[in-house]
Order: sequence, then C-alpha cells, then structure tokens
Amino acid sequence: MRLVCTILFLLTWGLSAAFLYKHWGDEQQKRLNENNVVLATTYRASVAMYRLSTEILFAEVIQRPEVIASFAEGVLGNGKNRDLARGRLYRLLSPAYTNLKQRGIQQLHFHTADGHSFLRFHAPDKFGDALFEVRPSVRLANEQKRAVFGFENGRMNSGFRYVFPLFRETQHLGSVETSITFRKISEAMAEINPGCEYLLVLRKSDVARALFKEQRALYDTSPVHDDFLVEDPQLHLPSSPPPLTATVQALNARLKDDPRVLSGMLNGQTFSLPVSSASGDWSVTFEPINDLLGANVAYVISYAKAPYLADLRHDFLLNLAFATLTLGGLFWLTLRLLTSHATLRHEKQHLQIITDTIADGLFVMDQQGHLVQVNPAFTDILGYQADEVIGKVGHNIFHVHGDGSACFPLVQCPIFSATQKGQDYFGEEIFRHKNGHLLTVELSCKPIINNALIDGSVTALRDITERKANEERLRETDRLKNEFLANVSHEFRTPLTVIMAAVEHLQDIVKDLEHRKLLEIVDQASQRLHKLINEILDFSKIEAKKLVIYKARFNLSNCLNEVVALMNPKAQQKNLPLKLFVAPEVPEFVEGDQYRLGQVLINLIGNAIKFTDEGEVRVSVQRQDNLLEFAISDTGIGIPESKLATIFETFIQADGSSTRRYNGTGLGLSICRGLVELMGGRVKVISQVGQGSVFTFTLPVENHASVS
Repeated sequence: MRLVCTILFLLTWGLSAAFLYKHWGDEQQKRLNENNVVLATTYRASVAMYRLSTEILFAEVIQRPEVIASFAEGVLGNGKNRDLARGRLYRLLSPAYTNLKQRGIQQLHFHTADGHSFLRFHAPDKFGDALFEVRPSVRLANEQKRAVFGFENGRMNSGFRYVFPLFRETQHLGSVETSITFRKISEAMAEINPGCEYLLVLRKSDVARALFKEQRALYDTSPVHDDFLVEDPQLHLPSSPPPLTATVQALNARLKDDPRVLSGMLNGQTFSLPVSSASGDWSVTFEPINDLLGANVAYVISYAKAPYLADLRHDFLLNLAFATLTLGGLFWLTLRLLTSHATLRHEKQHLQIITDTIADGLFVMDQQGHLVQVNPAFTDILGYQADEVIGKVGHNIFHVHGDGSACFPLVQCPIFSATQKGQDYFGEEIFRHKNGHLLTVELSCKPIINNALIDGSVTALRDITERKANEERLRETDRLKNEFLANVSHEFRTPLTVIMAAVEHLQDIVKDLEHRKLLEIVDQASQRLHKLINEILDFSKIEAKKLVIYKARFNLSNCLNEVVALMNPKAQQKNLPLKLFVAPEVPEFVEGDQYRLGQVLINLIGNAIKFTDEGEVRVSVQRQDNLLEFAISDTGIGIPESKLATIFETFIQADGSSTRRYNGTGLGLSICRGLVELMGGRVKVISQVGQGSVFTFTLPVENHASVS
C-alpha cells in the first residue's frame, strides 16, 4: 500500500509539475509573442517613416518641372544631348542629394523606362547598365508604372528601396529610386522603442546571387545562423551597422546552433526566445523580411531586456514548491490515514479475536437497545446464535426479573436506564436461556459515549448460576461449622471450668513441691485451653455475624488503667516498662462496649509484651477530629514487610515458628480486627524487623459520645 501511494504521489506530482511547467511556458510565450508584435510594429513604422520622407522628396523635389524636363530630354535624346541633359539633371539635384545623404538616404538613382541606369548620384560616371534582371523593384515600377517600396538585395549593397515612376504628362519617362540602409532603419527603431538593440541578417543564398564578386567581402557570417550573413561593421562604412555590444555577443553565443533558431529562420517564422545571461534575462525576437517578390531574404533581430521572465520563473518555482508541499502533505495525510485504517483494521481484528476468545459473554447495544454485536461466549451462555438476536431488543429476548414471571418494559430495565444516563452498571440479573431455563449472570456494562452523546453500550456477562449455588452451599457449611464450633466450645467450657476449679483447690492444699509443679503445668495448660476456647467461640460468632456489640456509658480512663494494671505483671516478668499516655482532648466518659474494647487492648498489649525482650511497651490514646486513635507500640522483634498485608488474616502469624515459641494460635489479631470493625473502626500496623511494631486502631467518637 505504501508503494502504491508513493507511485500515485510521484505520478500526481509529475502531472502537477508538467501542468505548471506548461502554464509557465504558455505565459512566457504569451509575453514573448508581445515582443513579436512590438518588433513588427516598430520595424514597419520605421520603414513607413522613410517611405513618407521619400514621398515628400518625390513630390517637392523630383516632380518639379525643370527636373522632369531635364530627365525627359536626357532619356528621349541621344549622344551629346543626352549627356548634357544628364549633367543638367545632376546640377539641379546635387544640393538635394547632399541633403538626402545627411538625412540617411543612401542614394538617388534615375532609370530609363526600359530599365537601364540613367544617373547614379553616388556614382555619376556609371550608367547605361541593364537593371531589370537584378533589380525587381526597378522592373516592377516601370512595367506596372506604380511606386514600389520594399527590401531588396542589390549588387552593391542591400537596403530598403523606394522606386517612383516618372511621367511628363501622360508620357512614361522612367523611374527614380532612393535607398535606405538598415543602420538608418535601426536608428529609427531605437527612437521608437528605446532600450533594444537590432541586428539585420541576410539569407546567404540571396545575397550571393545579387552581389558582384568584389562586394562579397563586405559581409560576414551571421553570429546566430551559418546560412545568413551580416554587413561587416569592421569596415566602418557609412552604411555599416554599429558593432554589437558585449551583451548581445554573449546572447548570440547562446543562440548559436540552437535548434529553435535554426528551424525558425530556415522556415521564415516569426518567433521570440528567452535567453539568460550574466546581465539578466533577455527576449530575442526574430522578424522575417520579405523582398518585393514575397521571398524571405532577411531577418531583423531585436534584443530586449525581459525582467518578467525572472518573475515568471520565480512564480513557477514557487507554485511548484507549493504544489510539492501540498501534495507532500496530502501524501503524508493519506499515509497516516491508511496507516490509521490499517491500524484500526488490525485492532478491530485483534479486538474481534479477543472478544471471540474471552470466556465472558459480550453484547453491544445501540441507543434503542438493539443488539448490534455478540461474541461466541454469548451464544454459548444463552444459546442464541448471532443472527437470531442481532437487530432485536435484547431486553425483550432474554432479560427477566425475579422468578421469571415478571416482565418489565425496556425503559425500566436497570441496564438500559443506567447507560442512557451515561452511567456504568454492575450487578446481578436473571437471564433466560434459549431453552427456557433461568440463569443468574453477573453484568458489567459501560455506555458508549461519542462527542458527549450516548451511542449505546457494551456489556460483559458471566454465568454465575453454579457459583451462586456454591456460595449458598458454602454459607450453609459455614453456618453448620460455626454452630459446631459454638456447641463444641460450650461443651468444652463446662468440664474445663471444673478442671480449673479443681486445680485451684489442689494448689491450696497440696504442699509437696513436686506435686505443686505438676499442678502449675496443668493450670497453665488449662488457662491456654480456656483462652483458645474463648477465641474460637469469638471467632465463630464474628464469622457468623452473631457477635453483639453492647453500647453503654463507661469511664474510658478507668478502663485503660484496669487493662494496664492487668497486663503489668506480665510486663514486669520480662522487666519491660508498660506505659500509658492519654491525650488531654480525649473525653473521660464514652459510650461503647467496654468489655470488647478491653479485649482488643489486652490482646494487642499481650502480643507486644510477648514479642518484646527489651525496651518498652507503650499505650497511647489521642483524638483526631471525630476519631479516637489507640496505639500500642513496642520495641520487639518486628514483622517482615512481606507479612504485613496478611498479619490480620485467620491462623496467620508473621513467623511460623512463633506458634511454638510463643504459644500462639494465630486467631488473636484476626479477632481484634473483627471486633474493631464491628465497633465501626479500622486497625492497621507499622513495623520494621528488629525495631518493633506499632498497632493502631481507630473508633468513631460519635459512637462513643462523652458524658460530662
């Protein structure tokens, strides 16, 4: 999938890049095409300007009667008369010719009606040569008797010809011609459109056909195309173009052998090309020049700065970068989305595997209570297949109440009601199996919340029918056990009381030392047995929840002093100080079960003395808000940290050897915890091996209100 996305990204990016590149090229070409129009317009305007000048010249200077008379006399006469007329015409127009040269008009040339040279003002001694074959402009003007204007390659040089037919009244006498060099045309173009440089290149084949051999040295190969020539500026002739600037030379070097230039010029096309150099971006425009017969014989080339090319290039790169970032972001988001979808699909499959393999039944409901999903354990527990319940209200199918005879509507269903309020539900309910028998199930239900809205719920259920039956059997067993223990304890107490009384009587009358030691052993054993029987009886009552806590007003201080006085002889036997501290804020009179409080204190103090060999045992009572806190601390052997969590459990001691060493049963602390909890308090212990223990228990003051 990642490979497919990468391929799609590359294809999309390639298409976007191609589109942007094409758009850039189109915009660039659009701007370059504007240069085509500018160059063509500038060129035609410059040529038209000189055409207007020659028309004025023709009207004001050539068309004068004396000029026409002298020309007529020369072309119609012969011999000496023709020569005299030629000289007279030369004298008449010499001042005008001088003025023409100053204005950039290269020549003034008269022709006879049959196309022979009559008078060249730039070379008056050369005349009589036939021109129709090499000078189409002269031929067209005389044959069609109309003014002819246009570019033409000549034997001496190339230029822009303006040929006017001459008439005396209706008689066609011949024609007169003026010629303008490209240098003058380019100067005029520079005035119209400053900031550009211009170059005229001539098609080599046309120039070679028209020139005299000795004139071919005046031309050099074009810097942009080998099939074209340029007039050589190194000759410094009046008609020579100015030398090319270094910038234009650099641009021509880049255009040299460019296939677009080669193809465009050979086909006579108008086109513009963008060229970059160290001086910036330039637009080089090629405008074809056709001769009088319509053949493409030359090109005028303009070189103009084009800063907009850099702007277009910048826009292209910016758009390409933006497109790349956008597509990259979309690609990243797509990958994330696909990865998320794959992850979700994997998690869904994983979750499906989990739900299919867990032992608990599972069903999902929508907002209306319809089942939308169940797992295999659900069908195992209730017997319904998925297609039998999906889309139906589960409450109506399998949820019953009481003994199964009651039927509540969905809105009264505790599961549905809780989840509709966004609450969890945990409890036991009665479900009906597909075969009709009732099951007790334990439910754990959570609402499905999406954007603060309840979308439904998910419920896990477990069949606890057998467990409930086992619990009931266990409760019955516990009841029988407790009754047995209570009965046995009572049965033991009666003969044990007699034995203890008999031992006490014998101790008073027996004087033999050996016999007295035996009686002491019997007395100690009977005392331990009596304590054990009492503990078993208390424990069985606590377990059966039949032990009653009696509340009565008593003096707490006297109770504490009595307990300490009772336990002090045992402490003195081990040379241990037994200290009592009662905080001033502790009330003197309280209400509660004085006997059970004393039992807890005696048990805890007895344990502290039992497990302490040196140091002291301390009993303290203080008040914290609405609680009385009793603390019994010692400096004894301490309890391992691993045993602290189980020290209050039945028949558990911190050290298994304690039973043998200290004659314990493991019931004392369990009974203490049970008694404290029955009185509404809590008991805990803090201990460190080798440094002693602190047993604390709290009792609520409100249950033992002081009496003043």
